[in-house]
Amino acid sequence: MEVASAIVADLKSLGPDAQVCHTCGNDFEHPTHTPLVLACCAKLMCRYCFINWCESKGPDRACCPHCRHSFFCNEHQKKQLTFLKFGTLGRTYSAWLRPNQKSDAFESFERKSADLDKHIADNNRVDIRVDTALLLRAWQHVVNGALLEGPSSTPLHHQPVRCAELSLLTAALPFILSDFEGVDFPTDVLFNKLHADFLGLLFRHFVKASMHRYLTYAEFAILSQQPTAEGLGLQPGFQEFVERTLSRTLQFVHVRACEDQTSCVGFHMHGEKQYYNMETRRDGIARDEQSLSDAKCALQ
Repeated sequence: MEVASAIVADLKSLGPDAQVCHTCGNDFEHPTHTPLVLACCAKLMCRYCFINWCESKGPDRACCPHCRHSFFCNEHQKKQLTFLKFGTLGRTYSAWLRPNQKSDAFESFERKSADLDKHIADNNRVDIRVDTALLLRAWQHVVNGALLEGPSSTPLHHQPVRCAELSLLTAALPFILSDFEGVDFPTDVLFNKLHADFLGLLFRHFVKASMHRYLTYAEFAILSQQPTAEGLGLQPGFQEFVERTLSRTLQFVHVRACEDQTSCVGFHMHGEKQYYNMETRRDGIARDEQSLSDAKCALQ
């Protein structure tokens, strides 16, 4: 990169005071802390700190921590930051994009989802075609990532991903999507439609469980017109989790379509991120259709 003009090859050439990164304190001998010489001021900074510094500051504010020289002063350099953060630069995929060794699997997954969270589906007006098999695969990918969170972070019984209501929504999602198979929607419209269907489904099960008997007539009348997470007695944070999962699922279709239409097949990995190939992914559809069939049998 232009902003890191040299990599120190011989650590022995460094003085005794230049054997560690002064930003993070790690020894330069660590494989992920390769020392870089910053072109602007000739100061040393490890590769790990340089990448994290650029990611956290963004293209407009990323600058040298020593002399404050702007790292990304033109559009080409800003695209380089996109490569560092999301692992892609046009049709090029990063081969070195790997999880942070200091993070657990869940933290790594959350960082890898930065491209899915860059834009929220609720504000995305770009059209999306309903492809049930693709959306189910994306939904399961996001849910599986949330299941990586360990009890040391959040007690298991407080994790929204482990709520019984999520299993209910996951089982019903194929039926909801199949009604609109092949239809083009603005992404935000589809997001709000699915979100409303989810709340309607939870309301019906709320009534089937006779929970409405604990409400006054006025409370039940309002809830029947506009179901809410609070009114349905959902676990705190569950609605926000569902909204985030749904947003990531829809954004997956937009941002994880593989640019390589020749050598990549179906759902596959580049670095540590999952992508799909729209032209050749049919190889994996049979398995998804079998899963859909099994889900239907389970609900009967």
